[in-house]
Amino acid sequence: MGVTQIAAPFVITAHAAEAIKIGLLLPKSGPYAVQVKPATMARKIAVDDFGGHVLDRPVEIIWLDESSPQTTQQNMRKLLEEEKVVAVQGGVSSGDVLAIMPVAEQAKRC
Repeated sequence: MGVTQIAAPFVITAHAAEAIKIGLLLPKSGPYAVQVKPATMARKIAVDDFGGHVLDRPVEIIWLDESSPQTTQQNMRKLLEEEKVVAVQGGVSSGDVLAIMPVAEQAKRC
């Protein structure tokens, strides 16, 4: 009597779930950095408290610098176009906020 093999009708392969990326556009240096750093660390702690996952997907926080209107606008584009974030939080300086508003409106994701 031989061994009977049962062929599986479906083969399920595990794929790494794509991360949910959240962008932070906040100062890393200068006078506002002192206020921003603890809040940024709190965001990371909150993600860790949820086990680093939401809806069975890992959550990744990407923090880029808000240093000048031009650089902040470039970093906003990088977060949206290269990093593919689902949302961006930030904008401490009014000049930086005015610089990133058109980019956010165009992307319709923030």
